[in-house]
Amino acid sequence: MIKNTDYRYSIEKMCSNELILHMKNTHGLSEAESEVIFHVLKGRSLSEISDIKKINYKTVSIHKRNAYEKIGTKTDIEFMYNVFHTTFHI
Repeated sequence: MIKNTDYRYSIEKMCSNELILHMKNTHGLSEAESEVIFHVLKGRSLSEISDIKKINYKTVSIHKRNAYEKIGTKTDIEFMYNVFHTTFHI
């Protein structure tokens, strides 16, 4: 059984700056793409990211699309699988 604290630690680990830096370096993500991906991992919508970053929704969408292309994923589910695989070696 997973304890609540174990789950919380896993989410924090998954969304850590180290993971974002690893993805940035491994896949050649730009700073903007990395920041958008960070917020996606935290479960934020493109609209929320747009508000947080104070940039146009379409710009956020383009950063996300470009990041996904570089990472080699097309969907949020596929992206999350890759993140879990990278983080936990599933």
